[in-house]
Amino acid sequence: MAVYGTTYNGGNLTNCGGGCGTVFELVPPAVEGGAWTHTVLYTFQGGYDGQNPGDVVFGPNGVLYGVTVAGGVLLLASVGGLVVAPYFS
Repeated sequence: MAVYGTTYNGGNLTNCGGGCGTVFELVPPAVEGGAWTHTVLYTFQGGYDGQNPGDVVFGPNGVLYGVTVAGGVLLLASVGGLVVAPYFS
């Protein structure tokens, strides 16, 4: 089973100084002792999409929801969802 999370910084380094943050997926190795696979699912740009994401949680519809500390329409914060249902099996 995959693990999902965020990075507070990183991603697009041209905005937000050290980056605006990312949403990532970690998939365990197919064989014991193998390497985990890391995939960046989304990179925040620091504008309307927000910046510096916090924790994420799956909704019952397979959408990964979370909030950001800053950004959004008023540049105060944002709430959003990321569809990752194809990753469920």
